[in-house]
Amino acid sequence: MAVEPLENWHEVAQKTPMDAVVGAFDNIQSIRQWVLYGQEACADKEKHILFDGTGNFLTDVPTKKDERKENQEKINQAREALAQEAKIAFWAPGKLSNPGYPFALACEQPEVDMKGATERYLGQDRADRFYGSWKGIKVGSRKKPVSLHEALKIVYDARQKQGKLSFPSSQLSYLSGQVLIESGGKRDVKSSSRAVGVLQLLPSVLRECGVRKRNYYNRIAQIDCALQLTEQNHSFLQEPFKQQFASLPPHKQKELYDLILIQAYHGGVGRVRSLLADPDLSLPAQFYAKDDRPFSAGDIAFGMVYNNLGKKQLGMASLYYVADVTLAARELCNHSKMRAEAMCRNQPQMISQN
Repeated sequence: MAVEPLENWHEVAQKTPMDAVVGAFDNIQSIRQWVLYGQEACADKEKHILFDGTGNFLTDVPTKKDERKENQEKINQAREALAQEAKIAFWAPGKLSNPGYPFALACEQPEVDMKGATERYLGQDRADRFYGSWKGIKVGSRKKPVSLHEALKIVYDARQKQGKLSFPSSQLSYLSGQVLIESGGKRDVKSSSRAVGVLQLLPSVLRECGVRKRNYYNRIAQIDCALQLTEQNHSFLQEPFKQQFASLPPHKQKELYDLILIQAYHGGVGRVRSLLADPDLSLPAQFYAKDDRPFSAGDIAFGMVYNNLGKKQLGMASLYYVADVTLAARELCNHSKMRAEAMCRNQPQMISQN
């Protein structure tokens, strides 16, 4: 019997039970690691990989660069075949503006260069180091320019001593990962949404931080503003988070809150707060809070978004971002130059890259 396609891929989330996300965060990290680092099924770049709603790999489809229409047809044929073979319960054809289901990712990501991003962030090449001052904070000197990593620590320490930062210090390692994911450590990056600089901040956010247009790409100003933004997000999220997840064990609360702060940086604090407090959008959070035992902190963060896909402009990018930043932070914390850093003490080991 033929399996009829869904009209809208968002229906996938509605048809997936909330308790199905057990292990989903690890799964999606594995998928994203293959893409970001060219591993496993993505060792060959000329293909798309297909996976289900909880990150389980299903199959791969040979594709060719710059043949979007033909690639889309091949992927949809593979989706339908998986459904007819009863390997998935339902499917939705994708279009150039619609993800479709099972979800598909291109192994070829021309803008991704994790090795280069890590080297730029750590200032392996002197050309990637810099110096300067910003609002009373001096970073490096002409003779001793510093890396982005060193600048991040200098600005964080200065603002913390001034009593301006109260968010968990563990967030700092994730902020380093965000530099890799947001810009690859490149200074003069501008996105299609007008976000700029090493931390891809919108001009409106930079203005709120007191940054004038001529300093939008200033790396010290970018770091300072990103820290201010994280602090602002923390002030809006800590109370609704405590109200929703007070019953979780302390270690799981801490890990989950870190992931929620990452999500807020990407998706906006208002959207993430609604996942905690909105009567409708907080239903997944309420479900996981009642009995968190089967779920990791990552599974809960994943489920809060996944079960709301299509609402409040939540899409697949919202799922990928937290996984990507977590992977980048782990990669940095496994680097010899950062392994002993205080910010890395609670970072899990990198998922095996073999």
